[in-house]
Amino acid sequence: MFNLGRLIVVLIILPMVFGCGTDNPAPTTGEQYFPLRTGDYRIYSVNETRIEPYNVEGVFTYEIKTLVTDSFLNSTGTYSYIISRFKRTAPSVNWQSLDTWTAKCNEREVVISEGNIPFVKILSPVQANLEWNGNAYNNEKSSEFCGGNNFTSCDIYSFGEINKTFASNYGLTFDNTVEVIENNNPDLFTTHDVRKEVYAWQVGLVFREITLLKYCTIGSCYGKQMVENGLVYTQELTEYGRQ
Repeated sequence: MFNLGRLIVVLIILPMVFGCGTDNPAPTTGEQYFPLRTGDYRIYSVNETRIEPYNVEGVFTYEIKTLVTDSFLNSTGTYSYIISRFKRTAPSVNWQSLDTWTAKCNEREVVISEGNIPFVKILSPVQANLEWNGNAYNNEKSSEFCGGNNFTSCDIYSFGEINKTFASNYGLTFDNTVEVIENNNPDLFTTHDVRKEVYAWQVGLVFREITLLKYCTIGSCYGKQMVENGLVYTQELTEYGRQ
Protein backbone atom coordinates (compact mmCIF):
# COMPACT_ATOMS: atom_id res chain seq x y z
CA MET A 1 0.00 0.00 0.00
CA PHE A 2 1.35 3.43 -0.93
CA ASN A 3 2.53 5.35 2.14
CA LEU A 4 1.95 9.05 1.43
CA GLY A 5 3.36 10.13 4.77
CA ARG A 6 6.67 8.35 4.15
CA LEU A 7 6.98 9.93 0.70
CA ILE A 8 6.47 13.40 2.14
CA VAL A 9 9.21 12.82 4.72
CA VAL A 10 11.62 11.63 2.01
CA LEU A 11 10.89 14.65 -0.17
CA ILE A 12 11.65 16.94 2.75
CA ILE A 13 14.89 15.21 3.72
CA LEU A 14 16.41 14.83 0.23
CA PRO A 15 16.92 18.58 -0.41
CA MET A 16 18.48 18.89 3.02
CA VAL A 17 20.95 16.08 2.30
CA PHE A 18 22.02 17.23 -1.15
CA GLY A 19 21.86 20.93 -0.29
CA CYS A 20 24.35 20.52 2.56
CA GLY A 21 26.83 18.40 0.65
CA THR A 22 29.58 21.07 0.88
CA ASP A 23 30.93 23.16 3.71
CA ASN A 24 31.51 26.10 1.36
CA PRO A 25 28.52 26.56 -0.95
CA ALA A 26 29.00 28.83 -3.92
CA PRO A 27 28.84 32.40 -2.63
CA THR A 28 26.53 34.94 -4.14
CA THR A 29 28.07 38.14 -2.78
CA GLY A 30 31.46 39.68 -3.41
CA GLU A 31 32.16 40.32 0.26
CA GLN A 32 32.61 36.56 0.75
CA TYR A 33 35.65 36.81 -1.51
CA PHE A 34 37.15 39.69 0.43
CA PRO A 35 36.83 39.07 4.19
CA LEU A 36 37.88 41.93 6.45
CA ARG A 37 38.90 41.45 10.06
CA THR A 38 41.31 43.43 12.20
CA GLY A 39 44.59 41.56 12.48
CA ASP A 40 44.34 39.72 9.15
CA TYR A 41 47.55 39.85 7.12
CA ARG A 42 48.59 38.83 3.60
CA ILE A 43 52.11 38.57 2.15
CA TYR A 44 52.68 38.75 -1.60
CA SER A 45 55.64 38.21 -3.89
CA VAL A 46 55.87 40.98 -6.48
CA ASN A 47 57.69 41.12 -9.81
CA GLU A 48 57.66 44.54 -11.45
CA THR A 49 59.14 45.70 -14.72
CA ARG A 50 59.02 49.38 -15.64
CA ILE A 51 59.73 50.37 -19.22
CA GLU A 52 60.94 53.78 -20.36
CA PRO A 53 61.64 55.12 -23.88
CA TYR A 54 62.44 52.92 -25.68
CA ASN A 55 62.37 49.42 -24.21
CA VAL A 56 64.73 50.40 -21.40
CA GLU A 57 63.70 48.20 -18.49
CA GLY A 58 64.00 48.43 -14.74
CA VAL A 59 63.26 45.10 -13.04
CA PHE A 60 62.29 44.93 -9.37
CA THR A 61 61.49 42.00 -7.09
CA TYR A 62 60.11 42.55 -3.61
CA GLU A 63 57.39 41.57 -1.12
CA ILE A 64 54.24 43.40 -0.07
CA LYS A 65 52.49 42.82 3.24
CA THR A 66 48.96 44.01 3.93
CA LEU A 67 47.61 44.21 7.47
CA VAL A 68 44.08 45.18 8.55
CA THR A 69 44.94 47.49 11.43
CA ASP A 70 41.64 49.16 12.37
CA SER A 71 38.04 49.88 11.39
CA PHE A 72 35.62 52.77 11.70
CA LEU A 73 31.94 53.50 11.10
CA ASN A 74 31.54 55.29 7.78
CA SER A 75 28.84 57.65 6.47
CA THR A 76 26.78 54.78 5.01
CA GLY A 77 26.37 53.15 8.41
CA THR A 78 28.73 50.28 7.61
CA TYR A 79 32.36 49.76 8.57
CA SER A 80 35.43 50.74 6.62
CA TYR A 81 38.71 48.95 7.34
CA ILE A 82 42.19 50.45 7.36
CA ILE A 83 44.75 48.35 5.49
CA SER A 84 48.37 49.23 6.21
CA ARG A 85 50.81 48.16 3.50
CA PHE A 86 54.48 47.35 3.99
CA LYS A 87 57.33 46.54 1.63
CA ARG A 88 60.64 44.69 1.83
CA THR A 89 63.19 43.67 -0.77
CA ALA A 90 64.00 40.29 0.81
CA PRO A 91 62.74 38.09 3.67
CA SER A 92 65.86 38.94 5.67
CA VAL A 93 65.06 42.68 5.53
CA ASN A 94 62.72 44.47 7.94
CA TRP A 95 59.34 45.63 6.69
CA GLN A 96 59.11 49.30 5.78
CA SER A 97 55.85 51.23 5.82
CA LEU A 98 54.61 51.81 2.25
CA ASP A 99 51.14 53.40 2.35
CA THR A 100 47.60 53.01 3.69
CA TRP A 101 44.51 51.80 1.87
CA THR A 102 40.92 51.43 3.04
CA ALA A 103 38.24 48.91 2.11
CA LYS A 104 34.54 48.44 2.70
CA CYS A 105 32.23 45.59 1.80
CA ASN A 106 28.51 45.04 1.75
CA GLU A 107 26.05 42.73 0.06
CA ARG A 108 26.27 44.86 -3.10
CA GLU A 109 29.96 45.62 -3.70
CA VAL A 110 33.55 45.61 -2.51
CA VAL A 111 35.20 49.04 -2.69
CA ILE A 112 38.94 49.40 -2.13
CA SER A 113 40.55 52.83 -1.92
CA GLU A 114 44.12 52.52 -3.19
CA GLY A 115 45.49 55.57 -1.49
CA ASN A 116 42.69 58.07 -2.00
CA ILE A 117 41.27 56.52 -5.18
CA PRO A 118 38.27 54.18 -4.65
CA PHE A 119 37.69 51.28 -7.05
CA VAL A 120 34.70 48.94 -7.17
CA LYS A 121 36.68 45.69 -7.18
CA ILE A 122 33.85 43.16 -6.92
CA LEU A 123 30.14 43.51 -7.58
CA SER A 124 27.33 41.30 -6.31
CA PRO A 125 25.90 38.89 -7.16
CA VAL A 126 28.96 37.01 -8.35
CA GLN A 127 27.92 35.59 -11.70
CA ALA A 128 29.40 35.01 -15.14
CA ASN A 129 29.46 37.91 -17.61
CA LEU A 130 28.38 40.51 -15.05
CA GLU A 131 29.89 43.92 -15.87
CA TRP A 132 30.25 47.11 -13.83
CA ASN A 133 32.12 50.41 -13.75
CA GLY A 134 35.21 49.98 -11.60
CA ASN A 135 35.65 53.77 -11.60
CA ALA A 136 32.13 54.53 -10.39
CA TYR A 137 33.43 56.47 -7.35
CA ASN A 138 36.48 58.19 -8.87
CA ASN A 139 37.47 60.47 -11.74
CA GLU A 140 40.24 58.37 -13.26
CA LYS A 141 40.45 58.84 -17.04
CA SER A 142 39.43 56.03 -19.36
CA SER A 143 38.42 55.70 -23.01
CA GLU A 144 35.70 53.12 -22.31
CA PHE A 145 31.97 53.70 -22.66
CA CYS A 146 29.21 53.35 -20.09
CA GLY A 147 25.51 53.63 -20.77
CA GLY A 148 26.02 54.86 -24.33
CA ASN A 149 27.88 57.95 -23.15
CA ASN A 150 31.61 58.53 -22.96
CA PHE A 151 32.46 59.09 -19.30
CA THR A 152 36.16 59.67 -18.68
CA SER A 153 35.86 57.77 -15.38
CA CYS A 154 34.33 54.63 -16.90
CA ASP A 155 36.43 51.46 -16.68
CA ILE A 156 34.46 48.29 -17.40
CA TYR A 157 35.21 45.35 -15.10
CA SER A 158 33.71 41.89 -15.54
CA PHE A 159 33.86 38.43 -14.03
CA GLY A 160 35.93 35.82 -15.80
CA GLU A 161 36.23 32.32 -14.38
CA ILE A 162 34.08 31.62 -11.32
CA ASN A 163 34.35 28.85 -8.71
CA LYS A 164 37.65 27.67 -10.20
CA THR A 165 40.66 26.15 -8.47
CA PHE A 166 43.73 28.40 -8.37
CA ALA A 167 47.18 26.92 -7.69
CA SER A 168 49.90 29.43 -6.92
CA ASN A 169 53.59 29.17 -7.65
CA TYR A 170 54.22 29.09 -3.89
CA GLY A 171 52.42 25.89 -2.91
CA LEU A 172 49.04 27.43 -2.11
CA THR A 173 45.86 26.01 -3.65
CA PHE A 174 42.42 27.58 -3.42
CA ASP A 175 39.40 25.54 -4.46
CA ASN A 176 36.97 28.40 -4.98
CA THR A 177 38.15 31.58 -6.69
CA VAL A 178 36.67 34.30 -8.86
CA GLU A 179 38.54 36.11 -11.62
CA VAL A 180 37.92 39.83 -12.12
CA ILE A 181 38.95 41.14 -15.54
CA GLU A 182 39.61 44.85 -15.22
CA ASN A 183 40.67 45.24 -18.83
CA ASN A 184 41.51 42.88 -21.67
CA ASN A 185 42.80 44.96 -24.55
CA PRO A 186 45.95 43.26 -25.95
CA ASP A 187 46.49 45.94 -28.57
CA LEU A 188 49.87 45.85 -30.34
CA PHE A 189 49.72 49.26 -32.02
CA THR A 190 48.72 51.98 -29.55
CA THR A 191 48.03 50.92 -25.95
CA HIS A 192 48.19 47.38 -24.58
CA ASP A 193 46.06 47.20 -21.40
CA VAL A 194 45.52 43.83 -19.72
CA ARG A 195 44.63 43.76 -16.01
CA LYS A 196 43.09 41.02 -13.89
CA GLU A 197 42.77 39.94 -10.27
CA VAL A 198 41.88 36.62 -8.65
CA TYR A 199 40.08 36.43 -5.30
CA ALA A 200 39.69 33.29 -3.18
CA TRP A 201 36.72 32.35 -1.00
CA GLN A 202 37.19 33.71 2.54
CA VAL A 203 40.81 34.68 1.74
CA GLY A 204 40.77 37.72 -0.54
CA LEU A 205 43.22 38.71 -3.26
CA VAL A 206 45.54 35.86 -4.26
CA PHE A 207 46.82 37.05 -7.63
CA ARG A 208 47.11 40.32 -9.53
CA GLU A 209 48.46 40.91 -13.02
CA ILE A 210 48.94 44.21 -14.84
CA THR A 211 50.42 44.80 -18.29
CA LEU A 212 50.23 48.41 -19.49
CA LEU A 213 52.25 49.30 -22.58
CA LYS A 214 52.04 52.54 -24.52
CA TYR A 215 53.57 52.16 -27.98
CA CYS A 216 55.15 54.78 -30.19
CA THR A 217 52.60 55.76 -32.86
CA ILE A 218 54.52 58.51 -34.65
CA GLY A 219 56.24 58.06 -38.01
CA SER A 220 58.20 54.96 -38.86
CA CYS A 221 57.99 53.44 -35.36
CA TYR A 222 54.23 52.82 -35.66
CA GLY A 223 53.39 49.12 -35.47
CA LYS A 224 56.88 48.08 -34.34
CA GLN A 225 55.94 47.60 -30.65
CA MET A 226 58.42 50.25 -29.51
CA VAL A 227 57.28 50.98 -25.97
CA GLU A 228 57.31 54.62 -24.92
CA ASN A 229 56.47 53.67 -21.36
CA GLY A 230 54.95 50.69 -19.63
CA LEU A 231 54.46 48.48 -16.61
CA VAL A 232 54.48 44.68 -16.30
CA TYR A 233 53.45 43.65 -12.78
CA THR A 234 52.52 40.40 -11.03
CA GLN A 235 51.56 39.98 -7.39
CA GLU A 236 50.97 36.55 -5.88
CA LEU A 237 49.99 35.46 -2.37
CA THR A 238 52.65 33.50 -0.47
CA GLU A 239 51.35 33.60 3.11
CA TYR A 240 48.26 34.67 5.01
CA GLY A 241 46.82 34.50 8.51
CA ARG A 242 46.03 36.60 11.57
CA GLN A 243 48.41 38.31 13.97
